[in-house]
Amino acid sequence: MTARRSPTGPRARRAGPPVRTGVGSPARASTLRAEPLSPATWPEFARLVEKHHGIFGGCWCISFHLGPGDGKRAPAEYRAMKEARVRDGTAHAALVLDGPNAVGWCQFGSPAELPNIRSRKAYEEGNPAPSDWRITCFFIDRERRGEGIAHVALRSALEEIARLGGGSVEAYPEEVRGRKISRSFLCSGTLGMFEQAGFERVRKIAMHRWVVRRTVDPRRIAAG
Repeated sequence: MTARRSPTGPRARRAGPPVRTGVGSPARASTLRAEPLSPATWPEFARLVEKHHGIFGGCWCISFHLGPGDGKRAPAEYRAMKEARVRDGTAHAALVLDGPNAVGWCQFGSPAELPNIRSRKAYEEGNPAPSDWRITCFFIDRERRGEGIAHVALRSALEEIARLGGGSVEAYPEEVRGRKISRSFLCSGTLGMFEQAGFERVRKIAMHRWVVRRTVDPRRIAAG
């Protein structure tokens, strides 16, 4: 596997270009922008997590960073762990903002940075070839779901991966066609969304969960 450039420390805030969602027929038009999760954008990220009471029982978007022996912690500990990773450059996400407020994100990182994935046992039984990057989860403000923000977050994450050197990218989305499922349970994203962004199916690792993969060029990326 070719080594890819990955940041080793905090990065300064880098404002992304405004983008129209163009997806999901939002009830109210909004101009969104995306920025990397960093010490500069930590306050916006933290406000969104606090608005949702720590998300998923106080997870603070740390669970995919943890190994099987890390055990259960209190939400305050998870918050401190996440902030420490952001400050030392070992937590990555494309943070989507509307004005001063974060409205969602897409978390990504190397397999070493994000060793924990859903259906991990079934995934490892397939003896997979390692990817350079993996996308593990999305979170969208409960008041803004259905507006296409996850699509913006995914596209922005791929653009950030391209900026960081590109490479192979894996994700583990859910197939939702023909099923009724709450958006709040789709933290891994939907299969259709990833296929629209150029990912291809590799194999199933659960009844409705797929491994998907694409390659991101380090110089440029199609909008997807």
